[in-house]
Amino acid sequence: MPPVPRHYQGSELTFSVCRVLRRVLLAQWIFKVLTILSAIYLRYTSWAWSKTRTIAGYATYASKTVLYPLMFNTF
Repeated sequence: MPPVPRHYQGSELTFSVCRVLRRVLLAQWIFKVLTILSAIYLRYTSWAWSKTRTIAGYATYASKTVLYPLMFNTF
């Protein structure tokens, strides 16, 4: 684990938690961008023209039934 920078005023634990949170947020942002790009790609490729709505429907259903309860603890 790399040492805490000298200019950082908080504790080592806070620094590592913030670094982990930054990585998680970056991963979420990358996932979101890749999802949008893949949706655009699927929408404008000829083979997937009819499948795009089905894929979007499955993704919406999965996010409502799995991701929302996981994020907000509402199982």
